[in-house]
Amino acid sequence: MSRVGKVFRVSGQLSTFLHLMKKIFQMVDTVAQNGCIVEPLAQHTAQRASQERAKMTASNLSELRAAWVRAKAEEAQANERRLQIEAAILEHFTPPESLDGTVTNKEQGISVAYKLTRTADTAALQKAWVNLPSVVQDAFEWKATPTMKMVKALQIANPQAYAIAAEFITAKPAKPYITVK
Repeated sequence: MSRVGKVFRVSGQLSTFLHLMKKIFQMVDTVAQNGCIVEPLAQHTAQRASQERAKMTASNLSELRAAWVRAKAEEAQANERRLQIEAAILEHFTPPESLDGTVTNKEQGISVAYKLTRTADTAALQKAWVNLPSVVQDAFEWKATPTMKMVKALQIANPQAYAIAAEFITAKPAKPYITVK
């Protein structure tokens, strides 16, 4: 599939996900309006985000640490609640017999995509590869991934070999990972 095709496929999945989340928020709001103790999640999230933005102006690292810890706790609670809602939604759907396909409730505008995850036994496949017919080989993709321990060792032990390997490696900064204990 071309890059453009992949972008549109991912964009479509994101659009479906966002549509589903909108429906979930509407369901939570409906539950709240019918007398349950559930606060409308969208309103609560907006209020908390506004409060946290105000707190983010603080230059004190300890205040930012506390805000980060609160945000992570809220994120965990929101994630847990979303998973509970998704589980409740799934109770209203029956998976397709093949366990691979989409089931839609058009009235509510909710679709559930069921998929099978398939993996390959890479070691066994590599051993058998040369004896496999090309039509079978075409059913698999190979993705080269640098083994950083070996790349770093090669860089130190054999700079000439590393220079050859480096031609096939692209390095870019990753998102910094923050740990708070």
